[in-house]
Amino acid sequence: MDLKQNVSYCLRKTGLLEVSDRLRYWWQKMRYASANNKFIKANASVKFPPPYFIYETYRLDYAEYYNDGFVTAGELVDMIKRNISLSGDGRLLDWGCGPARIVRQFPSLLPANKMYATDYNPGYIEWVQKNIPGVSFSVNTLLPPLQYADGFFTAITGLSIFTHLSVKAHEEWIKELYRVIKKGGILIITTQGPGYRNILLPHEQDEFDAGRIVIRENFKQGHRLYSAFQPPGVIKEMIRDKFDIAEYIEGAKEMVQDIWVLKKQ
Repeated sequence: MDLKQNVSYCLRKTGLLEVSDRLRYWWQKMRYASANNKFIKANASVKFPPPYFIYETYRLDYAEYYNDGFVTAGELVDMIKRNISLSGDGRLLDWGCGPARIVRQFPSLLPANKMYATDYNPGYIEWVQKNIPGVSFSVNTLLPPLQYADGFFTAITGLSIFTHLSVKAHEEWIKELYRVIKKGGILIITTQGPGYRNILLPHEQDEFDAGRIVIRENFKQGHRLYSAFQPPGVIKEMIRDKFDIAEYIEGAKEMVQDIWVLKKQ
């Protein structure tokens, strides 16, 4: 166990990791203050969420937050188009949208389609409903169901969502997302796979290597400090008889999430 792992383990066990995380937020706020102010002035038409919302869901660098959201949205649209034909009347859901870093870009990229987004944090949804046009937002709970009818969506994206859920929630959400996607529709999710193995503690690596999801708790499920690490075999078993793997992109380097593009059978 290296020094960073030791420190993180001790902070988590003593309940001080949240305090450490708050200090990290204030450090980032000071570090990026000058650059963020310049970016805001240069992009006066862009509405930014409260700083802590940005920190919770990304990092407190406004330029990267906005520009990477645009790039990622484009990549997701390309993945969807590679695997299904959008006729112009599609319905797309960003499940776990946060303060809309990505979904805010979808209406301009797919103007003929209807955009939906949902998140368990009512604070995020209150802000996006007031500030982000072209998307129908709603609050979901940590466990299913969603409010939508069977087969309602053409495509669903859920980036870095399973990474903060319990094993039970994994199982229940796979079933629920399967329910609300139409046959032949696309589900895009990310997981903390082999690229994260080296940051795990020895006993966690044993669990991971045995093909079991590793959960780091001590925080409310869904919180950024509640972490789940998923061996690819676990995901394959959970989606069996529900989804075909249209694309699987293993994290190219350490601390990069795996991408799954799944097609409903």
